[in-house]
Amino acid sequence: MTMKRLILSLLLLPVLAHAQEARTIMEKADSCYAAKNYTEAASYMDQFIALDSTCDGCTYNAACYNALAGNKEKAILYLRRSFKLGYAARYLEQDDDLKSLHGLPEWPALQKLSADNYAIAMEKRAKRNKELNTRYTNWQHNWEKQYRIALQNADTAGSARQVYQRLQHWNPYQPISSINNYLFLYQPINNSKKAPYTVLLPNNYNPQKAYPLLVVLHGAVFMQDDLQPYADSSATRYYHRHFTKYASQANMIVVYPNASRKYNWVYPDSGFRVTPDIIHYLKQFINIDDNAVYITGHSNGATGSFGYLLKQPSLFAGFSGMNTQPIIRTGGTFLLNARNRNFYNIATDKDYYYPPAANDSISKLAHQLNINWTVDMQKGFPHWFPQFDTADIPVKKMFASMLSYQRNPFQNTLYWECDNIQYGRCDWLSITRLDTLQQRAKWHLQYNFTIPYWIDNMNPDKIIDSSSAGFRYPRQSGAVQATYAANVFRIESSCVQSLRIFLSPQMIDFSKPVAVWINGKKVFDKKVQYNKTFMLQNFREQFDRKAIWVGYIDVNS
Repeated sequence: MTMKRLILSLLLLPVLAHAQEARTIMEKADSCYAAKNYTEAASYMDQFIALDSTCDGCTYNAACYNALAGNKEKAILYLRRSFKLGYAARYLEQDDDLKSLHGLPEWPALQKLSADNYAIAMEKRAKRNKELNTRYTNWQHNWEKQYRIALQNADTAGSARQVYQRLQHWNPYQPISSINNYLFLYQPINNSKKAPYTVLLPNNYNPQKAYPLLVVLHGAVFMQDDLQPYADSSATRYYHRHFTKYASQANMIVVYPNASRKYNWVYPDSGFRVTPDIIHYLKQFINIDDNAVYITGHSNGATGSFGYLLKQPSLFAGFSGMNTQPIIRTGGTFLLNARNRNFYNIATDKDYYYPPAANDSISKLAHQLNINWTVDMQKGFPHWFPQFDTADIPVKKMFASMLSYQRNPFQNTLYWECDNIQYGRCDWLSITRLDTLQQRAKWHLQYNFTIPYWIDNMNPDKIIDSSSAGFRYPRQSGAVQATYAANVFRIESSCVQSLRIFLSPQMIDFSKPVAVWINGKKVFDKKVQYNKTFMLQNFREQFDRKAIWVGYIDVNS
């Protein structure tokens, strides 16, 4: 039996009068199973089932533990009970924990029970999925018609300067209907695919108030064969329960996107745009504080948070994760990009996904590069740390740190590097064309380190004697480091052919000329006008009232 199924059994406990006691017993069973102490694991499962006899997956686990401990008759009884409760195992014979039962006379009948249960479960699931997909799709369609804010409803008459001033304070939001504070929505990925996601609104949502927003990315994306047909409130619980708790206490809007093996925020890039698209979409309905949007997650979700930090940070004020593997799988891990924001990682020293030595190495490198980087190392816990109640304390600390940051889209110093201009923008600066055949500037470096060993997933106390590079650089990149002050932009570029500078009245004085210097050469020096068409187009796409771009300058390096 895989550790994953054991964890899911723990996470799917019903609400019991003795829920905490049951959880503690299950954690002990977990530890005994991991240590291959199957007799004690089986004994703990007997205690658990005495408290809860209705959990089909837990009863199935009890059968596995007893089979491993040599208690074959008891294992058969637990298997029968689990199937009577409705447990559905698609390939019973492939569960190695049950090998000792294969030759028993009862085994063929158990296989048939399992297959029958699976067929019934799949039929019921398909029917329910179709019903809920139709219900939520129709609900969203009606919700959009009633609450969506159209830019044409804004007063766009008059000069660009006047429109800019009105947009800064524009608040057409109204009370919106929800399902017990939940919104179950879909975000299009392409013409045929939609990603479902859950939104949890604060209690007593007031549309006249701008709320902070937190995106929570889930893990195990590569274990999801396809996108779920709908989202539900379960996304707020289990591994996410600590995030949900403190986000709710902070009166935040919380977004839980859904991903699959093909469409996700880690690899490939086919689902990476979904999260920013969701935020832009929601800003057309809900009053969101543009400078207080944060992102976090666990495992693959934490790696996704790191990915937005290094590839597309402009929407966000802060980045964090639990059990993060900080690497960009689709391109170069340009760690210096993290200078523009911050990252807070809750790590565990028994984590197979990213071992403690690797956390030490990247933390040391980040501090050498003057990156705002925090690692909160928890001792004695494996990768699935969120299943433990102990995770509540470090998550509380993480939230306190996260909420201390506000986005500043006009910061006067930027570093940005990319190997794909699709991810060429950070705040007010965008790399629009690369020229990687140029000779690199001396400051344009590739940073890396070696991870000397890894931890075994099934046995967190076992060290795997292997090593790998911390980062990957499959393609050549271009980079810029830029500053501005008193209407003068000074930019150093490396392997970059062209740039776009986005302009705001919070950055420059439009009544005076603007000068742009690149690599010591002045390439622009004149006044720039407010561009009403450009401003409204940007606002229509992003609905960002704190970063309103009223013009731009295109320059060649």
